[in-house]
Amino acid sequence: MKAKKMMAIILFALTAAGVQADGIRIEPFTLAANEEKDVEILFDNDKDYGGLQFDLYLPDGVSIFEDEDGLYYENTERLQYKNGRKTVDFNMDVELQNDGSYRFLIYNTAGQNIAGESGEAILTVRLTASDQVLSSTQRIRVKQQVLSTVDAEETQVADTSFPFSLTVKAKIGPLGYATFSWPVPLDFTGLDLQAFIATERNNGSIHLEPVEKVPAGTGLLLKGTEGTYTLQTTYEDGDDVSGNLLTGTAYGEETVNSSDVFVLASKEDGKLGFYRAANGLTVYQYKAYLKISSEARAFFFEDMITGIAETGTAKTNAPIYTIEGLRAKTPSRPGIYIKGGKKMVVPMDGRNNL
Repeated sequence: MKAKKMMAIILFALTAAGVQADGIRIEPFTLAANEEKDVEILFDNDKDYGGLQFDLYLPDGVSIFEDEDGLYYENTERLQYKNGRKTVDFNMDVELQNDGSYRFLIYNTAGQNIAGESGEAILTVRLTASDQVLSSTQRIRVKQQVLSTVDAEETQVADTSFPFSLTVKAKIGPLGYATFSWPVPLDFTGLDLQAFIATERNNGSIHLEPVEKVPAGTGLLLKGTEGTYTLQTTYEDGDDVSGNLLTGTAYGEETVNSSDVFVLASKEDGKLGFYRAANGLTVYQYKAYLKISSEARAFFFEDMITGIAETGTAKTNAPIYTIEGLRAKTPSRPGIYIKGGKKMVVPMDGRNNL
């Protein structure tokens, strides 16, 4: 009786220590929406095997990349052997099954083995994620795994799963701004990246309103230092974006066929702004454009003035605003004001530089 208890304790200790059984393994990785990434599938085996079979289950929105040549995967050196002077790959069949899983069958007809005591990759698959994925930790699941020796001895491996991260990314160029839209709700709370909608117009000026939680498809202006940002998706209700003058192209590129469209661009003088777009111009997917009826040639914005955009047609009788966006009858106190989209400074002597 005591011996049996001791054996049970030893077996439990081995299991708890995480002894790796023979079978395939996938190291953690990150995959961004609309990205293609090569992911290695490793094979841990203490003894030699002549072949194996397994079903790969990917989460919704993730698939093996496919082009005109079919599903993309490649053998590694572990699935090669020398036949005289010629290097021969193991045979590999991959089939997309009715339940959406991919069945891999790896074998050879020359009695060759996948040598044990390696744990290195046996193949590489190219994965891709759609633009509908949510940022989260997901798992790749492996089922129906069978290992076979050259003597036809088969070993069934228990179902396993391996974690990886799905993300959504946005890129900011060297000028610090970009337009953006995405077909999944986003949350900018706590990010080193500001998101704005264009909500109102006053005598030629456009007000940029910061937002944090935005519904799917919202046209945005992003502001940040140059780089690529990992965004947060959300299930929560978004901010009120009614009246937004920015139109997103989250669901497909659009061709300009109106004189009321302005696109973010930098002209030869290096000045960034929303310039009137020519008919026939293509606005690429996941971007946004400003749609507004105006005689202005372009709309510019002062980097130091949060939330106020300049227009190319300033007026002498335009209203005056403080840098906080509050309307002022006259600039009576020293400080920085905005008039007609232009910056004006009222110094201590009461005169301004306009």
